[in-house]
This record gives sequence, structure tokens and C-alpha cells, in this order.
Amino acid sequence: MTSEQLFWLLLVLRSVVCNDYPDDCPLLIQPPRVVVRHGDPVSVNCTISGDHDGMGWEASEGSVFWEEHVQFVTWRLKTLTDWEIGPYCYADIPIDLEDDFHCTRSLNIAVYKPPDSVSISVVNHTGPMLEGKQYQLQCEVQNIAPVQYLTVKWYKGETFENQTSDDDLTKTPVNVFTTLLISPTCADDGAQYSCVAELELGPEGPQPSPEVKSDPLNITVFYKPRITEWLEKPREEPPDSVSISVVNHTGPMLEGKQYQLQCELQNIAPVQYLTVKWETLENQTSYDDLTKTPVYPPDHTHLC
Repeated sequence: MTSEQLFWLLLVLRSVVCNDYPDDCPLLIQPPRVVVRHGDPVSVNCTISGDHDGMGWEASEGSVFWEEHVQFVTWRLKTLTDWEIGPYCYADIPIDLEDDFHCTRSLNIAVYKPPDSVSISVVNHTGPMLEGKQYQLQCEVQNIAPVQYLTVKWYKGETFENQTSDDDLTKTPVNVFTTLLISPTCADDGAQYSCVAELELGPEGPQPSPEVKSDPLNITVFYKPRITEWLEKPREEPPDSVSISVVNHTGPMLEGKQYQLQCELQNIAPVQYLTVKWETLENQTSYDDLTKTPVYPPDHTHLC
């Protein structure tokens, strides 16, 4: 058995033997949570208060082997490349002359990557949309991690429409597809839809949260024509003046002879609604015939 194998065997045996030790573990990780962009450096300290027989870090990258007579050890990487890395700090604390308590503290770490691209499209449809029909918009987020911190937000113009998130715990980069159902109206003709992929990584992450926005999707909506304005009400103008005259005649009339009276109205509108009525002042009789033959007595007064 090699010395390294013997070391790990002793760690396991100590963990089994010391299960009755109190749960309090005097290890302090600082910071307790880190958010690291894939490929960036990272550095975290593990500190112990009190005596110990040795402490270190265990991780798939950057392990710190057993160290004695120190009060802290640092886990450090120049470039973090393992998406599923799970570092933890450990220490062996003496209980008595023979037994140790093996305590551990895990580092809460999130390795993230913003998406390569975000795009929006209409599912199974091309060309103009019909008013009142339902359509499905799809937002495609390419190569993002981790998906559990992803929120996809939908916008129509500058107006927020909806948002979706995922509880998938996959830590490696994935492609994500989310959809939005719409039923466009005539008011949506020419509207622009877009989606935004946002990684909400918490206060330990970058501020503001990393986000990538799609190019806008312009939609055209075909709809039935509508009367948007009533026809303007015709202008009503009463006549400036009304006058009556005898056509081609002046002076007294002869009994039994036919004469033509003319009624003139100045500056009236609308003409299509005009009705002219003729009356004699004597008995207020109305008639529409413009041709009158005078009868005795000849001094009737005609009105229009």
C-alpha cells in the first residue's frame, strides 16, 4: 500500500471512529460562497480555531495536501475548468490521546458561463399572422451554465410580458428553449418581441446580473378593416337671404295670364336637404307649383 493510499484509509477510519463527536466543526470558509466564471481564477481560505493534527483542501483541481501547525489553508486555482467541482476543507481535531474527529466544510461554489447567443422565432409559422389566432414564440439560449440560475424574460417593445425559469440542476453548459403563447390583435401589427436570458447568481455574483438579449422579432398582423372615424357631419348653413321675384316681368299682372315666380336663397348648405315651400299670406296655403295664374282679387301676397 502506498503512502497516499494509507493516508486516505486513515481519514476514513477516523471519520468512522469519531462519529460520536459533537457536530460543531471549528472550520471557517471565507468567503462561504463564491461565484466564478468558467476559466477565471479563484481563491478561498479555510481557517481553524483551536488545535488540530492537520488540515487541507480536497478538490478535483487544486487540492491542498495535509498540513500541520497552520491555522489556515488556501484553495487556489489560476484557471477553473471543472464545471462540477466540489471543494471541501477538512481537519483532524484531537478528542483524546488516541482518537481524532475528522470534520469537513464544503465550499458553496457556482461556476457560470453566459450564453453564446439568444434568438427568438415563431414555431411552425412564417409570414404574417392572423388576428385572434394563437401563435407560439420560442426563445433559444445557446450554451449557458448553470441553468438553475437562468431566467428568461419576454418583452413586447419595452413592456415586460412574462418570465420563465428552470429547476434543472445540470451544472455543465446546455441549450435552453422556452416558449410564449400570443394571440395578436390589430394593435400588435408591427410590434417587436424580444427575450432576455439573465443569470441571477445572487449577491456574490457579478452586478448587475449577466444578461444577453435577442434581436427583436417584428410581427405583421392581418386583420379585418374597421371604421376608425365616422364621416364628418355635413356642415349646416342657413341662407344669408331669401327673396322672391317674377321671372321676365315687371309691373301689374293681367288676370288669367300665367306668370312664373322665382325664390332665390343665398349661400345655403347642404342643398340636398333643402325644401322650398310656397305660401300666400292670405290663407297660409302651401304649394310646390312654381307656376301660378293670378285670380281675383289680384292683390295676394306670395311667400317662399
